[in-house]
Amino acid sequence: MSTKAILIFNVGNRDVFLRNQEISPPRPEGERTLQNFETYQHELTTPLLTPVLNYIKSQETHLDVFVYMTNQEEWVDPRFRNSDTCFFAEIIQKLVKKQETFISKFFSPIAITQAPHLYDQMFKFFEGQFQETWLRQRLAQYEHVYISLAGGTPACNMALLFHLFAQTGDKCIPLYP
Repeated sequence: MSTKAILIFNVGNRDVFLRNQEISPPRPEGERTLQNFETYQHELTTPLLTPVLNYIKSQETHLDVFVYMTNQEEWVDPRFRNSDTCFFAEIIQKLVKKQETFISKFFSPIAITQAPHLYDQMFKFFEGQFQETWLRQRLAQYEHVYISLAGGTPACNMALLFHLFAQTGDKCIPLYP
């Protein structure tokens, strides 16, 4: 088993459930859920992430986790901004830290502030991310770089997978539960 592995994924609108139901709309209801995390923590689930973590746990002894979430500017139409996943990322971080002992480090989530459904904007965003020296150096440390393609928009996942594969080559392991 490898001991240097990382999971990278985009947080999507269906990544956190409360009482087996979607939390909607994600931004306002996610914020309310996060504020009441201690009350809800035993009723929260991550239906897309859990099978991914279970698979990785069968392959690895330690895992670092790195996530992207949406947090659009305040001037964005509320119909779109209310779909942001910034609070879901924090909920996931808290849940995973409590439930998964094989997670070594959960890096601070990175915000996507552009429209997450636009392919050209997401391609440019992730291109910029992978030009960052700190990220390239960090990824070079890992033997396995898992990417979950279950959450997030198709535009975010396509751009992340494209740039992650270009950066890490055969160390990149795409997963879909």
